[in-house]
Amino acid sequence: MATCPPPTYGLLCFAQNSSGSTTQSSGNFLLPEIHLNIWEQVSNKKTNAVNSSLDIGLMLDVNDQTTSIVLIFPAKIDLATVADLSTVVSQPQAVPAIFNESWAVTSIGTQGKDTVVYDPSGRSKSFSIVSVEGAISETTHTGHDALSISIQPLIQRGKMVANSTGHPIERVYIRFRLLEFKQDFYCVGSRQDTEKWWQPSWQRTEDIDFRINVRRGAPAGLEGTIGHFLDFSKVHLFLMRSRDKDIIFHDKLFKASRSLEDEEFWAKYSIYGTQMTPEASLKRVQNSLGYHWKSSCTEPVKEFGTLARFKIVEFGVGKFVAVALIVGAMGNMLWDGLKTGHAWLFPSAATEALSTTNCDFEEIKVSLPALSAEQRKHAGKVVNQATLKRGDK
Repeated sequence: MATCPPPTYGLLCFAQNSSGSTTQSSGNFLLPEIHLNIWEQVSNKKTNAVNSSLDIGLMLDVNDQTTSIVLIFPAKIDLATVADLSTVVSQPQAVPAIFNESWAVTSIGTQGKDTVVYDPSGRSKSFSIVSVEGAISETTHTGHDALSISIQPLIQRGKMVANSTGHPIERVYIRFRLLEFKQDFYCVGSRQDTEKWWQPSWQRTEDIDFRINVRRGAPAGLEGTIGHFLDFSKVHLFLMRSRDKDIIFHDKLFKASRSLEDEEFWAKYSIYGTQMTPEASLKRVQNSLGYHWKSSCTEPVKEFGTLARFKIVEFGVGKFVAVALIVGAMGNMLWDGLKTGHAWLFPSAATEALSTTNCDFEEIKVSLPALSAEQRKHAGKVVNQATLKRGDK
């Protein structure tokens, strides 16, 4: 019987090279940057179920000698759920939104998958954006399912684009999306059920715990089998989630939260490869906030971990009103039952109470105002009938 491999936590990134070295040298090239964007969409408000997608962007040095980068997630990621984003991020309006820079874009071909982004002022280094189509494959390492990215073909493609456009580059950028990224990978407490039917509102908490290359908990010997853990120069994590989730605690890597200024662009960008309509996407973007974590320093970033807590207040007014109506009706029934039981157990007291509350019908006759003959006749009959009933008692 085959044994299951030990579990992994967070995202584990490994680098492989042709020399078989288990160490990463950055003497001749810059370490890669990694950009991660998590998009959340509530799919079922009753169960708090959330559909998430994860965008992964890698900025690579053209002199990087890494042959492949291996990504291991807590569960298998099917290649069919991976979407290339090169055509989206290479659009002129996407560059300032994603990179926060006013750079220019030039491309080759009609598809726009391979482009060069450059700074007309010459202050920033140029880079090419290339497609990952054909460069990502599913692999398995000591029982762990992984996605492997062939790096050298991507670098060569970037150099070819640079030569074709006449803009020299120093880096190559790739970006792709995991369309099915489980919330359990990064969120703790998302499925807790604290709804109480007798309360009009209640609250629950969710902890964001996203990890990259955290050695603690990583299976022993995995690094020696695959390659070395991939070090980064910068790590950016963006989380887009609903505004009704309030952040009440965050760690030191947290930078800021903000609304998405270019709403129409992000609405189109975020649904690429999904079944969501543009109208629903725009509404989601308008109702979301972006939360940013960053790690960068003079030393390589060997591991990255975030911790933040969100508070969610939920309302169940409909159920509360229904319960209040039921309790009120039951209270009225109980009160009527008590009065009936009291009258049955103590009939003399009930008669006395009735006698004290009834009016003196003779006084009523005297105090009647001037009425017509017909009205006096009818009132006299009513008073006489009441008097007879009183005498019977």
